[in-house]
Amino acid sequence: MRFYDELAAWWPLFSPPSHYTDEAADLLERLRPHVTFGAATLLELGSGGGSLASHLAPHFQLTLTDRSESMLAVSRAANPRAEHILADMRSLRLDRQFDVVLVHDAIMYATTPADVQATLATAATHCRRGGVVVVLPDYVRETFTPGTDEGGEDAPDGRGFRYLE
Repeated sequence: MRFYDELAAWWPLFSPPSHYTDEAADLLERLRPHVTFGAATLLELGSGGGSLASHLAPHFQLTLTDRSESMLAVSRAANPRAEHILADMRSLRLDRQFDVVLVHDAIMYATTPADVQATLATAATHCRRGGVVVVLPDYVRETFTPGTDEGGEDAPDGRGFRYLE
């Protein structure tokens, strides 16, 4: 988990907000019939560096959670108006509810049935009656195909980041 702590400052070069434009537009279109943009609240469990959330910020009052303080620091830069909370998505209890509860790619870290159940229980606990829980894994068994990926970005300060997976 070193990448999410001591190397978190590199996150915007690995997974910048620009990579989430289409995904955010699709999500917003799917949520449109269920919420009133501008007045709705959204809780993201496992928000990481806040790259997806940065596209949702104009439409929601955001509460972003992650278990890495370093990743929350990255998210604060991308989402300065959002509330940020250090917490584990499996056990968070805020004693309030939201119009939308989002578990984006962080659900991929729920690798046991108990972790999945705990995360979904957290989402359900925080979703208001009539609200929406959205779970967006990167991959599911039914559609997974093995492959490789590469990418990276350059920063204005001269740093560059490249990866091959």
